[in-house]
Amino acid sequence: MDPQLQELHTRIENIANQKQFEADQAAVQAVQMEMLAVLRNIRAAMVASEGGAMASVAASESHRKHVESLEQENARLKGENAKQRYRIDHLIKGMLELQGKLEEKE
Repeated sequence: MDPQLQELHTRIENIANQKQFEADQAAVQAVQMEMLAVLRNIRAAMVASEGGAMASVAASESHRKHVESLEQENARLKGENAKQRYRIDHLIKGMLELQGKLEEKE
């Protein structure tokens, strides 16, 4: 084959390869853009999910604190109730003693 013809053939082949590379590169770039859009959607969903999880954790923490305060109030009220019960029992005992003494006098 003639060297000039061989050189032209090589140049045409190189140009064809370059055009094919550009076409392949454009296809790869299109797929990458699609993947980027999917990844952005996934990231947005994760951020929203984390926000929901954080709200859930905060609500759980708030609920735990509320339960603790109710338990403390319950313990305090039990103590007050025990004191009141003692006082009532003491008053009833004193009233019964007085009533007995009054009945003895009659």
